[in-house]
Amino acid sequence: MKLFFLLFLLLLLPCIPSSAQSTPFADLPMEEKFRRQIALDYTLPDYNVTKPEAKVMGWRLAGILQFLEKNYMQGLYNQKLSSIRASQMEDINYRYLHIDKIQFKHIQKRDSVITIVINMFSKVDKKKKFSNDVTLTFTNSLSDDVRANELFSDIVRYIKRDE
Repeated sequence: MKLFFLLFLLLLLPCIPSSAQSTPFADLPMEEKFRRQIALDYTLPDYNVTKPEAKVMGWRLAGILQFLEKNYMQGLYNQKLSSIRASQMEDINYRYLHIDKIQFKHIQKRDSVITIVINMFSKVDKKKKFSNDVTLTFTNSLSDDVRANELFSDIVRYIKRDE
């Protein structure tokens, strides 16, 4: 009888309502969540550089771009970059190719707009290579492209300020 009662209680346990722990941004609209998570530094003077430099663009953006530079070959990041590239392409023949190499062409800040141009290389086959530029534009830490917001939001979890 005790065993039956214990089994009955164990089966009822999932039916008991519980409240999940909420995140600090749980009640905010999606755009505001992305803006707060990405939180790029706009207090710095305007700049135009070709590689991520923390002294010029702030530690957060430099950290995001350096992380992306090191980890773009990982499946999740490669898929998101490929998806961003596909949304900006005219030619459907080269959409969703695996990205084999990335290179920052320029990173520019003008007032509240940060523009990042990334050249992405892909191998179509052994002899044929494909390359194109992808432009990411962030206005007050938010891009018009949801995929770019998702990418930066994912990356920002893994970077931390060098002390």
